[in-house]
Amino acid sequence: MIVYFGGERDSFYALGMVALPLTVLLWSAFRFRPIWTAAGSGLSVMFLTSMTGLGLAGFQPPPKTLDAVLLLAFMLLFGVVPLAVAALVNQQRRMNRRMLRLAIRDAEAQRVVLESVVADRTRELNEANARLETASQTDPLTGLRNRRYLANQIPADLAFYERERMRTGRADALLFALVDIDHFKRVNDTYGHAAGDKVLQQVSCVLTRLVRSGDYVVRWGGEEFLLVLRPVAREFVPVLGERLRAAVEEHEYDVGVPVTCSIGLAEYPMFMEGQQTPGWEEMLELADAALYWVKANGRNGWATLRPTTETDIKKVMTELRAGAQALLESGQLSLISSQQAQPRDPVGRSGP
Repeated sequence: MIVYFGGERDSFYALGMVALPLTVLLWSAFRFRPIWTAAGSGLSVMFLTSMTGLGLAGFQPPPKTLDAVLLLAFMLLFGVVPLAVAALVNQQRRMNRRMLRLAIRDAEAQRVVLESVVADRTRELNEANARLETASQTDPLTGLRNRRYLANQIPADLAFYERERMRTGRADALLFALVDIDHFKRVNDTYGHAAGDKVLQQVSCVLTRLVRSGDYVVRWGGEEFLLVLRPVAREFVPVLGERLRAAVEEHEYDVGVPVTCSIGLAEYPMFMEGQQTPGWEEMLELADAALYWVKANGRNGWATLRPTTETDIKKVMTELRAGAQALLESGQLSLISSQQAQPRDPVGRSGP
């Protein structure tokens, strides 16, 4: 009001003389940090005071009180208003920065919480999927692996075996052992299915105790079990077959009756050189044929079918379903079996 009043009375110091520098100072208050606005205000006041005091560049000392008041008002405008505006702007900036930091901190906290929730849900989902996968590959009665597990696992095992065989040059055999409980139907018919289930569980425990790290036992179906044994020297195959047979026979079962088994063995690879060796499905067919040879010739024993110099694998796999006997008689296969394998059972004992 003082500046306006003075300017209206044709003072030495017209109101327009302060408009441009004051505008620049106000602009700097919004644009720059307060220190620069303060510096600009101080320089402007010093410049105006110096010019007025010296009477230079059209500036004259105030000749009367009104002009002095007006000059002081100009000084006040230059010195106080930009600084006040700068202080307010700076306070607002600091408030905005504080609010921004709080918003960032809250957002970071929410992100951490969300990531933790997502991680927990992901872990729970992975654990649930793992449990489902394990359950889908596990026999519920015995707790052993099932056929699905074998189908998923055996290709990797054979690939690893082939790499090791190429690296070491050893002629060890990966062994498939198909174990069938003898006369299991009699146990179910005589003592009930609960007793039969108990026998299956106890046989699975016996077989599990016999395997080494890297071996595994599979519930193949019904009263049949499949053991996949890591590579061993071929001369020890009969030893392993007899060890399995004896362990099942010597165990004391809750049903109170002896339990024996028949075992068919197959050695992978079937051929060490020359012909292409059959895949694991064909090796199981060989083990199955050896198993049924044992069952047809006394049970409570083991047998393994091996190739000869006359073996034609395509012919063998085609004719194997009719039984191993014809292939043995034609010299396509040779047989190694336990001493417990006796002549064929009398009529009425050829069932499972």
